[in-house]
Amino acid sequence: MEEKFKIATGKSTGATYGFLGSALKFAIKELGIMLNWFRDQGLQADITELKKIHPDMMDLETWLKTKSNFVKR
Repeated sequence: MEEKFKIATGKSTGATYGFLGSALKFAIKELGIMLNWFRDQGLQADITELKKIHPDMMDLETWLKTKSNFVKR
């Protein structure tokens, strides 16, 4: 995400609060399990098949450049 954001906007996504996130993952067991699952497995979506169903679907970089308010047009 950071790479695509920087390409599209010329800026970094900004700082994250790693300590706070780590504390929340530790304190709320289910949150930690969920976030670790996203990191390790993810949704494993079939992008090619999804584009057949939704031909106007965009990747993050395209959306940032064309639709988001992160880029001034």
